[in-house]
Amino acid sequence: MSLKYANNIYPGWIGVRSRDSSIIITIHGKQYATEIKIEKNENNEIVQSTRNRAAIKAANEIHKTIYETILRDGGFLPPLSIYQAPEPQKTLLDYFNEFIKTTERKKRTERTIKSYDLAFRTIISNPYQELTRDNIREQVNAFLNSTKLAGTSVNIYLRSFQVFLSWLWESEIIERPLPLYKQNKVEVPEKEVQPFTIDEIQRLIKYFKARKQSPLSSQNMAFMIEFMILTGFRIGECLVLDWDRIDIEGKIIRMPNKIKKTQYEEYPITEQIAELLLKIHQTNKQNLNNKVFIWSASSQSRLTRTLNSACVALNIKIDGRAFHGTRKAYSQIMFDNNINETDIRDLMRHRKIETTLKSYKKTKLDKLRNVLEGINKDHGVATRTPHD
Repeated sequence: MSLKYANNIYPGWIGVRSRDSSIIITIHGKQYATEIKIEKNENNEIVQSTRNRAAIKAANEIHKTIYETILRDGGFLPPLSIYQAPEPQKTLLDYFNEFIKTTERKKRTERTIKSYDLAFRTIISNPYQELTRDNIREQVNAFLNSTKLAGTSVNIYLRSFQVFLSWLWESEIIERPLPLYKQNKVEVPEKEVQPFTIDEIQRLIKYFKARKQSPLSSQNMAFMIEFMILTGFRIGECLVLDWDRIDIEGKIIRMPNKIKKTQYEEYPITEQIAELLLKIHQTNKQNLNNKVFIWSASSQSRLTRTLNSACVALNIKIDGRAFHGTRKAYSQIMFDNNINETDIRDLMRHRKIETTLKSYKKTKLDKLRNVLEGINKDHGVATRTPHD
């Protein structure tokens, strides 16, 4: 036996068989087998886990039952038999691990799965609780009442956690939906992201090309910023882009739809984009994972810090822009060149034109203001008081 300990309440021992990791109970020299299994690691050592704690608790209950039977029968030992343990009660963590397995089978990206895991660990302070609606609500409320995170971060965690809650309902583990994201979403004032100027983009590209630290990574950063300003691609789209999606001869990039991952959207390749892609391919030819850029999909935060450091070094105002500032700059170029709004929506890959108009209405207002100022000036329109 690899484990053996005395029960302080009842005579005898509880142990674990080495050959099959099942718990046995010894009383007055007789061994009673159980179907309770203990988890071990690769070194055949018993691990500290929720399931093992539940197994020991169940073994103690069986030990108690055997001893009470002895007392009831006047000291006679009950016949040897296999005692079945009750099924250990599943915890929040048990169900969450099942959920993660389903996301892996659905081939969710590594970054997406990590976001689910981080949300669960941030919101749920006691993962070993029984899964009930009340327990979930209490833990979510405790998180909301104690967190010092910004409203935007809270919403990100709640939205990711809601995917797990929706799975519980769809899997009929809970009887009714738990729309906790909708009920607890923090109202955050919409902050308009300012675009980088073309001068700022050029300075950033030049900075990373000349940067001595981590030369391959720095070169890739310069390539990616240039690629983003030429295409309007999001940082997340750049980090998952692989060469199988790029058809330089056919002049097309095929990107998975942001919402429906099984559907693809096509983006045209211009001569300038094709030339840049060939440079990237030549530079990263030793990259064995077929990715266009060398980083994993989970590198976004680290790359954002690198971009911000470059902005500080170049005295470029950050103001929360990060990589999305390049996408804003791309749309600004489209508007400044009088591309019609429907085409801009298609190039930006917005599902609704309202998103394009809402996100970039300031640019449109600036253009309309310039038009009106020109008309007023050309036609000599002046502001007069009623007494003039």
